[in-house]
Amino acid sequence: MRCFAALELPASVRRACAQAAAPLRTLGTVSWVAELQIHVTLRFFGEIDPRTADKLAAVVQGPWPAMQFSVHGLGQFPKRGSPRVLWTGLRGDVDALAAIAQRIDEAAVQLGLPPEERAFHPHITLGRCKSPFGGARLERVVREHADAAVAAPFAAERVVLYRSELRPDGPVYRELAAGRCGR
Repeated sequence: MRCFAALELPASVRRACAQAAAPLRTLGTVSWVAELQIHVTLRFFGEIDPRTADKLAAVVQGPWPAMQFSVHGLGQFPKRGSPRVLWTGLRGDVDALAAIAQRIDEAAVQLGLPPEERAFHPHITLGRCKSPFGGARLERVVREHADAAVAAPFAAERVVLYRSELRPDGPVYRELAAGRCGR
């Protein structure tokens, strides 16, 4: 099964993120993340067996610290040139969130999964560019909104292990386990 760990976002934050993507929707060929599926990925595991998923479920249940965040600006990967991923950033207790991502990654490595190769960069993916068409326009608008406030500050509530089922009309996420923040 294909799985990942994520910080769940409140509905108001997901809605604000979807609205922040609105000015970009006509500028390129982008696969937009559905509002209900907007989250902060902490670790993508890829295909894992059910026993590994069960062990990761125990890790995801925490405990996790209380954390406060705000969502600001638009960004892209890579930083320059035609974007491949469009995102909005997090401010606040990002060091605590990075520590959670590291703890989950260390548990995954102990279970025999390869370590995460990229440094953790807390962000909320809004869309993935399917072609370079419109890339220059997208890059310009992203730069113009680099520091704009996107959503009101919020308290993190849950860290979740999701199963991701790929379907022709987009992925479907199913919660396997969760741990509350601030307990």
